[in-house]
Amino acid sequence: MPKTPNKPPGSHHSLPPLAHESLAALIGPGMAKVAARAVNEFRRRPGWIREQTIHPRDVIDIADVQDFLKGFGYFCYSSGFTPKQATEEANWLGQHFCYLLNFELHHRKTFWVDESLAWMLGQTRLDIEGRALKLPFPSFAVAFTDRVTCELAEQLMARDSDRREPEPVQALTAYLTRLPDEREGLGLNVSLLADQRNGHWPYLVSRDLFVRPEDNLDTILDSHFPEVQVKSLDPLFRSGELKRLVHLVVNAILYATSYSDAWPVLGSPVKELRRSGQGKGGQQRGRVERRVLELAKTRSAEDVFHLPGKIPISSMRALQQMEKTDPGRQLLARFMVRGHWRRAANTWKQQHLRWIEPYWKGPEMAAVIEREYQLRL
Repeated sequence: MPKTPNKPPGSHHSLPPLAHESLAALIGPGMAKVAARAVNEFRRRPGWIREQTIHPRDVIDIADVQDFLKGFGYFCYSSGFTPKQATEEANWLGQHFCYLLNFELHHRKTFWVDESLAWMLGQTRLDIEGRALKLPFPSFAVAFTDRVTCELAEQLMARDSDRREPEPVQALTAYLTRLPDEREGLGLNVSLLADQRNGHWPYLVSRDLFVRPEDNLDTILDSHFPEVQVKSLDPLFRSGELKRLVHLVVNAILYATSYSDAWPVLGSPVKELRRSGQGKGGQQRGRVERRVLELAKTRSAEDVFHLPGKIPISSMRALQQMEKTDPGRQLLARFMVRGHWRRAANTWKQQHLRWIEPYWKGPEMAAVIEREYQLRL
């Protein structure tokens, strides 16, 4: 696990509001308040430990959440929804509480994946065993804002017959929660939220993975809990787009837990601006708060761990363009070696897995980009 996070002075991110922030802005401040109260109540329960998470099936039993969803359903009904529509809206909002409560319970830890790193991780094979998958926190988020990932989310949404009008996805946030389970293996909920930032709720797809220590991580992308009837699943959950997104998220987790230095921390410009108003007079403080509200429309109020890429954006886009060239010509000149996780040989002093970045191989060997990271098991 990395050392204490490092936050260089004056380092702020340009990350747009995360999906839970977009949803809260649409629903109203009551949602965040309910989540905070529910989490505080959960922490006060006898026997609670820091590594504990809330199982999705237990969320609906939390009184504050129940009351909020009932009130929301009544609001929808009084706004002209039919009873069935109002119930469906309240139930769908309840699905968001499943990841939101755990995210809040574990202090809203978020990783922001650099554009070039996201591309490299998308080109990396998952050819190692399930025991290598360790979570940095019991619940956390991984945010992507690169166009390749957002386009993949758009393709996934296009498969949904109930999808809204197609608009570009601005950000994809994956909320990860370790599921409490007594069986041997890791239960992991992956809630993917694609945010078009167009006044609609972020698009939610939730996927549960069950990872046994001996499973190959490539195969766990198709895994389900034993009681799930795979044939009865909506085709969306068996789509290649969803599998590729989960593949990317799992690789991001492996990268985060193999990062040898402290995770760089980028502060929120919203928080920084709000702090600048502290100690000022009433009028000045009011002006600062208005600026805060305006800035919060385009920037996240969360501090984030930044997972940086090492390939300059211009070079990465050149690699992407080479990847799209005519296959015959590509084979004559250069070809891409997909990233992978390298197992240690028996003779190596360090017996840890290492990540080998994707690179182009061919006559111009100077362009090969390779660097290893230790995966701590």
